[in-house]
Amino acid sequence: KAAALVGVARSDADVSGDESHAAHQSSWVCGTDGRSRHGQAIWNCGHAVRPGDVVGVRWDEGALTFTINGELSAVEFTGVPLPLRAYAHCGEGASWELSACPCLVWDAGRCGRCVQVVARDRVATSATPVNETGFGDPGHEVLGRVAFAEGPFAIAARLLRNPSGVLTVIGVARAAADVTDDESHVTDGSSWTFGSDCRRRYRTMFMDYGRPFAEGDVVGVHWAAGEVRFSLNGDDLGVAFS
Repeated sequence: KAAALVGVARSDADVSGDESHAAHQSSWVCGTDGRSRHGQAIWNCGHAVRPGDVVGVRWDEGALTFTINGELSAVEFTGVPLPLRAYAHCGEGASWELSACPCLVWDAGRCGRCVQVVARDRVATSATPVNETGFGDPGHEVLGRVAFAEGPFAIAARLLRNPSGVLTVIGVARAAADVTDDESHVTDGSSWTFGSDCRRRYRTMFMDYGRPFAEGDVVGVHWAAGEVRFSLNGDDLGVAFS
């Protein structure tokens, strides 16, 4: 049975009738057989993609890598030119859900005073006790650099570190939300979030939802037709907000 593949291809690749793009080295992919491919060359990437997995594609100055549920693949391609398009080979009976993640390039200019953007896709913050609002003290929040103007869309992030007893939340916020100094975005209804304490939050309403997440978990945020859903390690937790 042919492997299902996902990755990127040159913007002018022709996939309508055959696999000439593979022979012409026009695509870079990883697959359900645990292998990465470019042209006719094949490498073991260390982890087979399975149903429910979140595959990330990262391009930086010609270097292209894959992540699977936040874990970096063992294969790195170099000298990969732009422009590129998302690419998938579905295989027999397979399907993919496409998720663009530009908002997970964190905005160093729109974050609280306690947040440090240590890389474009990684942030760190000092720990703080949870206060009476159900959040930590102000200044521990950050927004993505790019706002989605239309949907559907989905994003995913892996929690790298979270000290015991510290609440962390992830979700979506209005493009104009101000998270630099206070939590007005919470009380004015500008954010919709899911917390590590197994609760969803909108304004000052906290509602039981899903299950707790912890270090190493991958949380997905999905928006479609006005509904926000979350997923945990690929498992759909259902509609959180509508």
